Amino acid sequence: GRGTADMKGYLASVLAAVPMFLASPLKRPVHLAFSYDEEVGCLGVRGLLEVLPQRIPAPALCLIGEPTELKPVLGHKGKLAMRCHVRGAACHSAYAPYGVNAIEQAARLIGRLGDIGT
Repeated sequence: GRGTADMKGYLASVLAAVPMFLASPLKRPVHLAFSYDEEVGCLGVRGLLEVLPQRIPAPALCLIGEPTELKPVLGHKGKLAMRCHVRGAACHSAYAPYGVNAIEQAARLIGRLGDIGT
């Protein structure tokens, strides 16, 4: 399939290292989590994300084996989806300074989102 070339080497390397992990006195546990069908909508990761927080503590470090032009990187693109409700305070236009325009507030918020990570 489509994932044949991109992840199999990483999976083989990590699984080959398991005996070394087991033989070493580790200060923190090592957890391995694998998903599938990332090319067609990340089908495998949904169930993984539901189960992992219940079974293991939050990790201090995460290694992703997805090839990135065969170069190590410290970060990569991601996705954040959220819903936001902005409320204003209605008033007569003659008293505009006493009201809160929700559209203006939402526009400011959207503008600030562009500053994240820069």
